[in-house]
Amino acid sequence: MSDDLFHGVLLDVNRTVRSSGIPGKLAEFDGWMVADSGTGIDGLNQALVLEVHRAVRSLESVEQWFNARGAGFHLVLRIPGDEAVFELAKARGYAQTRSQPLMAALMPLSSYPLAAGVTAAIVRDAEDIRNYLSVRGSGPGRPPHDEEAKVIAALVATGKLHYFVAMDDGVPIATASSAVSGAVVSISNVWVAETARKRGLGTAMTAIAAASHREAEWAILEASAMGDPVYRRMGFEERFRYVRLAPPQASAVS
Repeated sequence: MSDDLFHGVLLDVNRTVRSSGIPGKLAEFDGWMVADSGTGIDGLNQALVLEVHRAVRSLESVEQWFNARGAGFHLVLRIPGDEAVFELAKARGYAQTRSQPLMAALMPLSSYPLAAGVTAAIVRDAEDIRNYLSVRGSGPGRPPHDEEAKVIAALVATGKLHYFVAMDDGVPIATASSAVSGAVVSISNVWVAETARKRGLGTAMTAIAAASHREAEWAILEASAMGDPVYRRMGFEERFRYVRLAPPQASAVS
């Protein structure tokens, strides 16, 4: 499968999220997709390239769109693919804040057993959502739990995005989420509580999230430095990287 189709999954997931009746705004113009999360958190607002040859001529229109909404944002660029926009942004003073590989594996993935005494289930109700959110905790880069809970509830109701939480004797210890677009399942939010790491939970939760979409032919995810070797052992291979860039005024205060 081509990298263009893998990248298209990110675009499709953004469209699904913004059509689910939750706060925020998505627009597509001048070769860009722009998404304001409605949370007031700059890091959750993104601009993605739809057409490089148009986007490289219209970065200012992206800046104006977010400025009109009083929102900060990050560019999310695909490398290789968006090099022309990357060079333009760097010349305008944008600063790179993150670079992560997009990795892909053929489905089905192997299954991996959960640690003894641990159970995992799909998130269905408010209590499940609270358990899910409690694993990662709160922080400056995330909205308050009550706001995020409303968003997750709306997305669960679409039936297109699935969330999972693992429990150990009633204590939430690991999470994952998934979304499907065509023949591809996109896995994200794989997180294991610090006290429960080195028990194979990240691997198991990734496999559980992928298996929830049996019609998928490929699984994709963005890998952190910690997760990269885990995913490679599962059969994932790097296809390209997503590079995040913050505008000059944002990077100056970060």
